[in-house]
Amino acid sequence: MVKTNISFTMSIQSLHTITLHTTPDVRDLIKSDSNWHHIMQLIYNNLPTIKRTPRVQDISFWTIENCPDGTTVSCREDNDIPPILFHKFSFKLPSQKLYLCLNEVGGYTLMTPSEY
Repeated sequence: MVKTNISFTMSIQSLHTITLHTTPDVRDLIKSDSNWHHIMQLIYNNLPTIKRTPRVQDISFWTIENCPDGTTVSCREDNDIPPILFHKFSFKLPSQKLYLCLNEVGGYTLMTPSEY
């Protein structure tokens, strides 16, 4: 059973907390295939890096691409700039773009482009 309200919280040096919230469309993706949890974990694990990188700390663009031998995930500050993060998984997922935006309480919200 998959929870419908997914939120991750990470403590950094026990003084700061970074929270990752997901929107309804992202929650639907997660429910559609258990491999989306690996993508969520990758994004969650990289939140401290995102928060410390000025060019992507307000918004970053994540691309999940279906490739012949798996799925690739990249994080960019813009489409025409090389990724600041790249990871390859051996499982297959459909291609998807996601936006990771700093929210009003200092955490992050992960959303699809249509929810931006």
